[in-house]
Amino acid sequence: MSNLTYKESINEGCLKRIDSILKKKEVDLSKRVFKENLLSAEQIKVLDDYKNFCVGGGSGRIKSLSTTVTALCNMKTLGEFIKKPYKEVTRKDIERFSAFLKMSGKKDAYCASILIRVKSFYRWLYKTGEEYPAVVKWMKPQIKSEKIKFDDLPSEDDIKK
Repeated sequence: MSNLTYKESINEGCLKRIDSILKKKEVDLSKRVFKENLLSAEQIKVLDDYKNFCVGGGSGRIKSLSTTVTALCNMKTLGEFIKKPYKEVTRKDIERFSAFLKMSGKKDAYCASILIRVKSFYRWLYKTGEEYPAVVKWMKPQIKSEKIKFDDLPSEDDIKK
């Protein structure tokens, strides 16, 4: 029996997942098989540097390992899609990636959250501080609230009808 707390156990799992993302052969945990990592060595190096930045608390924005795992998975998906070094990505590449996400059948909020992470990643990559670099500055991903407003609810009179 392990002496790890629940949080320590989660963090250990996240660290294993991060290591898996950054290796040439990745373990697909859902299928328990190894699959080839389609990223180039250069892309993996950039993601490793980004991981160190996130885990090291460099951004002050990514506060948990599980969020770091999600960000790395999203950037891995981008890297596999564009098939070139991250610094060579153009606006057209990002537009194609955005269209790919939307056509994947995922919810709009999910696609928007990935694009928000892409913007943050490129701000880190180009070391632009609070400014976004031109390759992503134009993006305006928004997560729309699906909450029902009070005014949208039927009134008592509507219900009685």
